[in-house]
Amino acid sequence: MKGHMLDLLITRSSPSFVSLTTAYPSSISDPYSVVFRLSSPSPVSARAVKQLRDFRGIDFVRLETDVSSRLASVDTTLDVNTLVGQYEHAVLSTIDLHAPLTVRMKAGRHKEPWYNDNIHEAKALRRANEKRWRTTKLEVHRQIFVEHRTAVNNMIKRAKRACSLRVMLSCSYYSTKATGNNSSTIQ
Repeated sequence: MKGHMLDLLITRSSPSFVSLTTAYPSSISDPYSVVFRLSSPSPVSARAVKQLRDFRGIDFVRLETDVSSRLASVDTTLDVNTLVGQYEHAVLSTIDLHAPLTVRMKAGRHKEPWYNDNIHEAKALRRANEKRWRTTKLEVHRQIFVEHRTAVNNMIKRAKRACSLRVMLSCSYYSTKATGNNSSTIQ
């Protein structure tokens, strides 16, 4: 980025976060211009592994004939536990043939530290109100939607502000400043 000002940079994660720092004297109001390179990796999202079978694509007539042909050779004079095991093996192997197990990776989203259940419920209510307004086209439903949208946006702003304040207060510099007389300047 060029031409942007950075008033404050808090970094604790790694020493290689900020590199190539150089300070240049300036004739502008600031005494020095500081130029540096930030290396900020993307947050790693958790991937969920799901094992699925496509039961919708099964031809149930063929499945039934395959299961019955596999069970035709079962000796019925055996004890119940053995028969149940053979039945389970016949059914599972036939299902593996007709609907094989597939593994899918589902990309997880990075959870923001400020996001909570109250915001989630408020956003769901906002979406429901928006849907009602879009289907009815009534002004009263639009006003209800706008009120909920404003409330959700304010809730998100407050949550982000509180999260940023917690991060700043966890740093030693700001925690000592907050205990002094100037604690209102942080908020």
